[in-house]
Amino acid sequence: MQKRVLALMMVCIFTLGLMLTPAKTIFAEPVIRVVSNSSQYLDYFIKNISSNGANNENLLNPNNNSLPLLTFPNGDSTTIPRYIDTNAKATDTPEIGSDNKAEPSKLPVIISPDSQNQPVITVKPASEADIPAQAVTAKKVEQETVMPKKTDQEATNKKPDLPQVKAFREIYNDSPAHALVGRAIWYMNYGYMVYGHKKYWDTGYIDCSNFVSLVYKDFGYTITSAARKYNTVGKPISGVYSKLQPGSTKKYMLAGIDKLKPGDILTFWKEDSKGERYISHVALYMGKLNGKPTVIHTVKGYPTAIGITTSFTYWYGEHFNGARRVLGTSAYSSKTAYSDKKPVIPAKYQMTPGPVIMPGYLPSGF
Repeated sequence: MQKRVLALMMVCIFTLGLMLTPAKTIFAEPVIRVVSNSSQYLDYFIKNISSNGANNENLLNPNNNSLPLLTFPNGDSTTIPRYIDTNAKATDTPEIGSDNKAEPSKLPVIISPDSQNQPVITVKPASEADIPAQAVTAKKVEQETVMPKKTDQEATNKKPDLPQVKAFREIYNDSPAHALVGRAIWYMNYGYMVYGHKKYWDTGYIDCSNFVSLVYKDFGYTITSAARKYNTVGKPISGVYSKLQPGSTKKYMLAGIDKLKPGDILTFWKEDSKGERYISHVALYMGKLNGKPTVIHTVKGYPTAIGITTSFTYWYGEHFNGARRVLGTSAYSSKTAYSDKKPVIPAKYQMTPGPVIMPGYLPSGF
């Protein structure tokens, strides 16, 4: 009799339990879902498991060096394979307008002095009409994407210098004029510019006058980007001219270089179909380095559009037009304070770029 009563009580308790338990809990499947990538994996479990009673602290428990813990609605727990690739590189950033990840080596990384690496987003070639919209999108993604990965400063400073850059570093005094030349050097090393008559910000192309105006603009000076108009920029510097070398009818030399200062603009001429001269090329004077007058400008035959020239023997001597000065007297003093903008990063590059190390992370800023 007692056994029958006990059995009847157990049936009643079980029936009552079924009545009080929600159907969705009884028939619920384990909280598990197949996802295509790690971000979906995290979003799903962070947003949905907590609503079903899971303990988010155990999802990726830092004290658990094996596997993440998955909790089911009925209270059971189990471990599942780790979907997150902890060895993924910061440069694995998808291209704009692409569903696939670009190769890490194709994407440069901005290395900033705040120890945060920001991938530079490249954009696939497009028509001229598409460029402005892509430039805005690229800028927005660049600002929103910040990779908190520390970089060893010594590793970023292994880029070899040209002899002229090394010589300029030795005389660098952090004056506004020297800082301006330093920015031109930065663009040569980390701007990854390709020669072309288009807007650098949108396309990654640049020509001689756009380069000079870009460098000056970084320091708050607005000058023309049209080479033909450079005879109106700043003030002319008298006493600087080219002449034939003694005993030669073909070789030239630049005279009056002692009157030049870093940051001065040198102009060069060509002739049009009517035989009239016009300014066709401009360059930034770096100073007398290793005993030679030196300019930095757009030039062919270099990995990027920017290079350094020290010889005025042939074309640069024969076609020298004049020199002009934009900077004031105080710009050559190391005691003069100055402010500068960050260099311009184009919306896309026309060549495979390397690391884009911002000036603040480099010795002397370039």
